[in-house]
Parts: sequence; structure tokens; C-alpha cells
Amino acid sequence: MIVSRPKSSALFALTVFIIIALSIAYAGMQNVLLSGEWKWYNYIALYFFGPMAFVLAVRMLVNFKVIKIGKDRIELWYPFRLLKKKYTVKDISLWKENTVKTGKSKFRELEIRLGKRKVKLSHQENSSYDQILSYLHRKAKNKKE
Repeated sequence: MIVSRPKSSALFALTVFIIIALSIAYAGMQNVLLSGEWKWYNYIALYFFGPMAFVLAVRMLVNFKVIKIGKDRIELWYPFRLLKKKYTVKDISLWKENTVKTGKSKFRELEIRLGKRKVKLSHQENSSYDQILSYLHRKAKNKKE
């Protein structure tokens, strides 16, 4: 069974960015509370970095997924949504791989449609990407767009 989950390096980078953004927002709030004056950089710190960090943190938690593929079954598990879905390979309506050239490298993204649900995996952010792609080539090659 192939198991794909977000890579720890991607999660670490996003977490560090969120912590830095929250620190900047906190420093801006602290500066306003201590001095009592609103400067232009306090507005940026509070009203840009604070909501941005919050939205990124919520999005990271909501979109965290573990995918298990094998034995003609596909299992999607969203631990923070408390949601677990099971599908068969026959439930795949279509799948496609999108490739975008970015500078020196390529960004590869796999999109799998399971009825109404759409699952996206990227090469840089998810583990076992190549194994899932080869599995889909073997088991569902007629559903490729």
C-alpha cells in the first residue's frame, strides 16, 4: 500500500513562516500598546501579517491529508477535519498531471477526481508522488485526461 502525506520539510517551512508573521504582528501590537501611537508600520504588522498568518495556519490544518492507495482502493484521511473517505479505483472519474516550468525546475501537480471530490498532490509537498503516479498509470490509464 502506498502512503502519501505532506513532507516534513514543507510543513516546517510553512510553520516557520507562520511563526515569523505572528511575531511581526505581535511586535506591532506591543509597540502600539506601549507607545500609544499608531505608525504606518503598525498597520502593516497588525492588519497584514496577523490575518495572513491566521489564514495560512487554518488552511494548512484543513488541507492536511494522508492518502493510502493500493489493492484497487483509495483512502483519504483528513485528521483535522475528522473525515475519512474510502473509494475504489473505479470511482476515479479522471486524473491528470499538470506540469509548469518554473525557472530551473518543474512544478508537477497530480489532480484526481473522485466523483465530486477533487484531490491534488504536488511533487514538492507530498511524499510518494512518483509511486502514486505510476500506480495510476497501471490501474487507471483509461481515465487519464
